[in-house]
Amino acid sequence: MLNDNFFSWKRFSAYFRKLWVERWRTNLLRFGILFGLMLLISMWLSMMTYPGSREYFSGDNSTDPVHIPQFGIFAVIFLLSGCVMATDMLQGARNKSERISALTFPVTPFENWLARWTMSVPLFIIAYFTCLYTVDSIRVAIFGTLFNKLYIAYMPLFPSTFREGQMYLWLFYFYTTAIYVLGGVFFPRKPFLKTSVFVFILFWIGLFVQFGVALLSFNDDHGFAHYALTTFFWASVVLLWWLSYLRFKELEVIDRL
Repeated sequence: MLNDNFFSWKRFSAYFRKLWVERWRTNLLRFGILFGLMLLISMWLSMMTYPGSREYFSGDNSTDPVHIPQFGIFAVIFLLSGCVMATDMLQGARNKSERISALTFPVTPFENWLARWTMSVPLFIIAYFTCLYTVDSIRVAIFGTLFNKLYIAYMPLFPSTFREGQMYLWLFYFYTTAIYVLGGVFFPRKPFLKTSVFVFILFWIGLFVQFGVALLSFNDDHGFAHYALTTFFWASVVLLWWLSYLRFKELEVIDRL
């Protein structure tokens, strides 16, 4: 029997290792496909961009012309693949027969949820950027040799064009994926499709909210409404994660009965 402890590192790490053993082949295949797709896109963009950049791109010019289009495409891939991984919270526990193994392992609901969240959210981000900069290293090595008179450099995390808005880009990513984390637990069957329908509805609601905030802050010299809305959305990210835990805990109680 478990004690009434909320969290134990020993139990958490044991369950995390169990999930890792169960999922590593599937995740390796996913990231292999992701890596191949990103490599093809990077090579294609480079072949389309560098040969025509000889006159424009020389001397002291310190901007790699591939950075902007590559950043845009990879950012979309990052968001979409992050949403797919976020809906995988219940992988291996989507129906009652699959949940037997998940529910009989001696961990608390929070430890169970945290192990799944860790694998679906932060570990995905680490794996994605590992793929991204491995692909970018290959691009720099190949095209830096072929076009050695051009400025070919590693892509920064945020190109200068997007640097001022990077906090809002991260906010958009975490808020969107947090919705999919909740959807992955709330909709055990077809979570990505059902959550996407919900996000589509939420998008239109958000447009009206943004329009209202724009009207409120029109004469606001300090942008209080803008900062309040930003704070609200960051707090909403944590709230959505917490709601996904509560829903996960509820599912466990129901299934145990």
